[in-house]
Amino acid sequence: MATTYNDIISTLKEYFNDNWVDGGSPRTPVAWPNVKFESQGLPAWVRMYVRHSESGRQLITGEIASGQVFRGLIFVDVFIPANTSTEVSDTLMDHVRDLWNEKRVEISPGKVIICLVPEPDEIGDDGKGWYQSQMRIPFEFLES
Repeated sequence: MATTYNDIISTLKEYFNDNWVDGGSPRTPVAWPNVKFESQGLPAWVRMYVRHSESGRQLITGEIASGQVFRGLIFVDVFIPANTSTEVSDTLMDHVRDLWNEKRVEISPGKVIICLVPEPDEIGDDGKGWYQSQMRIPFEFLES
């Protein structure tokens, strides 16, 4: 059976959730897509989501459900209170980079999502009391 977009997203979310820990507890609260989240009063929090980009044929296999490559971006947005030191944000961004940098995340036996080098960005004040930094992690998955 072919891997679905949902399989890829679920695997990436599970990997992040399982590894965004410090001493057994979540490093920060995590906001997930389409799930109610209250950030008021938090010292820091992150938002993780996935966007698919180009896909195509990587290998000529003669099969519809193999030889296709799926590409996308994992986004991890880091939020700290606006008008404060960025030290906490910088530390969290380092953890995000360490978590995803050229990782291979197994989606099923013998099949892996290949994460590439993370790309950091400073978004700035979001106008809602938060300062936002963002890490984009390109990834590829070959359906073989």
